[in-house]
Amino acid sequence: AHFLFTSPRPAGPFTPSLDQLQVMSRTKSELARKKLKEMRIPSTLPPDAIAEVGKLRRKSGVVASVGREQVKHTDLARLEPGQWLNDEIVNFYGQLILNKTASALASKENVVNGKVPKVHYFTSFFWEKLSKQGYEGGRMARWTKKIDVFSFDIILIPINHGNSHWTSAAINFMKKRIEAYDSMGIYRANVFKVRFLPTSRRK
Repeated sequence: AHFLFTSPRPAGPFTPSLDQLQVMSRTKSELARKKLKEMRIPSTLPPDAIAEVGKLRRKSGVVASVGREQVKHTDLARLEPGQWLNDEIVNFYGQLILNKTASALASKENVVNGKVPKVHYFTSFFWEKLSKQGYEGGRMARWTKKIDVFSFDIILIPINHGNSHWTSAAINFMKKRIEAYDSMGIYRANVFKVRFLPTSRRK
């Protein structure tokens, strides 16, 4: 008991200032640019890929489908510079992530700390209901009726901010935290205020 009263108090939670956040953001951006430079990503597509893109652009109706998601020729226009991504494009990519994860688990690719991360992806409509009505109010239980979210390592959630910008949130069970990713480097406080999990299962 004497030790408890005389020992130094533990440090409080780290709350970065605006200047510190800006420095952290610049550091992350510099690391990302360095990584991209090392990857030597080409500035243009190879000729065969350009020909394939042209072929897809000449199609009408459904251009591609994966799982329950599909994109039409009108959706492809959303990929042009300066255009706004829609739910179909975002959710189609999310399904590709699920397929890639399943493939990696089967072939033991992308091993992290001795294991392949098990990833699940919720569609863009999940966040819309969750942020406005909460877990119980938005009847989110039906979204997890056929899956056990706690069996995954990472849950990915795309977020639409006022029809002006897309970001992503992640429930990282491996690191036991909620994460938010924004290409503009903006701190999205609202992401951390939303209660992601049902009361009965929160740790």
